[in-house]
Amino acid sequence: MLPNDGDLSLPLSLACPIEWTDYNGHMNVAYYARAFDIASAAFLSSTESPAAPLTLLRSRIDYRREVLEGAELRFDIRILPSAPDSGPHLAIFMMARPENGAESYLAAVEQREFRRP
Repeated sequence: MLPNDGDLSLPLSLACPIEWTDYNGHMNVAYYARAFDIASAAFLSSTESPAAPLTLLRSRIDYRREVLEGAELRFDIRILPSAPDSGPHLAIFMMARPENGAESYLAAVEQREFRRP
């Protein structure tokens, strides 16, 4: 079951590898989706029963700022209200910290809505 606390930070951080970047050194849009998928899988594996699998119903990503190669990515999750018979609805905030140690910033936000089979 999902915790009742609406805001959670994941003990997960990723570094943006060169393979995820384009010719400008910016993270490619496909890898934003991949990073959010890794974050949501880590979160759900710690909160949901494996006997009750979830299917991703809908996803929407809002891009706020470019992520550069080597940036450290951290994810904060807010559990949004959803109907009792549906799966969880999450807002996942991707925070990026550049390799040069500059201050972290909000890079992107994804809303994910799941359903139970």
